[in-house]
Formats: sequence, C-alpha cells, structure tokens
Amino acid sequence: MCAVKLVESMTPIERLASLLAAICHDLDHPGTNQSFLIATSNPLAPLYQVFIACGIFTEMLYFLIQFMLNVCIHVLRTVTRAGVNASDAEAA
Repeated sequence: MCAVKLVESMTPIERLASLLAAICHDLDHPGTNQSFLIATSNPLAPLYQVFIACGIFTEMLYFLIQFMLNVCIHVLRTVTRAGVNASDAEAA
C-alpha cells in the first residue's frame, strides 16, 4: 500500500497518533542504531535500553496524545463559545 493510500485510510486521530509517535521516536535521536551506540560506548546506549525495556516511549506517547486531545477539546469549546456569544450579541 502506498503512503498516500495509507494516510487516506487513517482517521484523524490515527494521523495525529502517527505524527506524535514519529516525533517521540526521534526525540534526542543521534541518528544511529542501538548496536552502534553500544559498540562506541555511547552514554545513551544503556539509557535507551532501559526506555525500551520499560516501555517508557509508549507511556509518554499515550500521555502526550491525551494532553493534545484535551488541548484540542479546550480550543474547540473556546471557539464554539466565542462564536455562540458573538451570534447572541448580534441577535440582541
């Protein structure tokens, strides 16, 4: 399946989740794989092993999605209320 068809088949929340997953995956990413980090004794190597073992990225993504959804809901409510208040003021 080509990327365009894949994106078109996704719901808006799936698109948002995919974007956030990509962002979270690349946070503080040095551009190398785990084997290279271990071979070069990079101080990030044990850190990433712990993150992967604990599933911290999954948890971080879950809470980030929850936060973003709450922000979106807040913005939608604020915009809706402002629109209703503006239309009420015009009607009066």
